[in-house]
Amino acid sequence: MIQCIIMSRPPPPLSKARTMCLPARPSLRSRAADLIGVGLSLACLVHCLALPLLLLAAPALSAWLSLPESFHAVILLLAAPAAALALAAVPADIAGDPAIAQAKSALELAADAPDAGELAALEAATTANPDDHQARFDLAVAQIGAGQRDAAADNLLHIVAADREWNDGAARAKLLSLFEAVGLEDPWVAAQRRRLSLILFG
Repeated sequence: MIQCIIMSRPPPPLSKARTMCLPARPSLRSRAADLIGVGLSLACLVHCLALPLLLLAAPALSAWLSLPESFHAVILLLAAPAAALALAAVPADIAGDPAIAQAKSALELAADAPDAGELAALEAATTANPDDHQARFDLAVAQIGAGQRDAAADNLLHIVAADREWNDGAARAKLLSLFEAVGLEDPWVAAQRRRLSLILFG
């Protein structure tokens, strides 16, 4: 409106001005994915917060209220596709936002979540042969999926220190993906990047 007055032009019709200012409405697919993701997140939140309170209030309920470990895997299997669908439908004007890139990286890493038996087997393989970079890399990937980022970073940095060019720099690339998923401004990432710099340039 101000620009039109300065240039001595009549202002655009109010309906047109409103049209230009309003953001594009999300697609039906995007809204459906958002609703599914919110619903699954709420289910996980209720489970994580309410169940411990119920068990504290009535220990006798633990025999039939406790849920198997597979419950978390089921929730992940349901939530991950919904999250991927929602991220794929992000409008182009915000697709480059760092938060979107961080969410995509976190989702990709979460897809590697192992079960307890698989993680134990990978740990045993690495202990049996500490120089097996592939076994250590597989362990680090599984640890990232399991949320064990400290142990994963240690194993990836171990590979970089031993052979930075191993498998076309796969260990360093996975480490950078972990940094992006956690957030490049996170203090933990800053500490791990210093460790990486010391290995590469120290």
